Amino acid sequence: MAVSRLSFSALILAALTTGVAQADSMKLTSAEHETVVQACELGLPFIPVESDFGYQTGQFALPVSDDGGDVHSAIILEEASLRTIPECKGEVEDAIARRDDAEDTRSS
Repeated sequence: MAVSRLSFSALILAALTTGVAQADSMKLTSAEHETVVQACELGLPFIPVESDFGYQTGQFALPVSDDGGDVHSAIILEEASLRTIPECKGEVEDAIARRDDAEDTRSS
């Protein structure tokens, strides 16, 4: 019984580690990249992503809407990835400043 629990725990740990590695290596498709660049050029805001416990994840969400304007999904981007897109550098700095201001307001 102890061996099967240990094996099960090792299997879960391996799956989690693989998932994290895959998340780090994800790349935007050309359509997603174009959407992000257009959003940056238009000055659309990026929304800081928080964990369920209120901690910043270092990621930003870009809401994606249909032609009618209804938001149906979001592109989640790493801060480091956003910084590599020249059109997005200003938007990233603005999003970080807004996030930091919100954290300061919550802690006071």
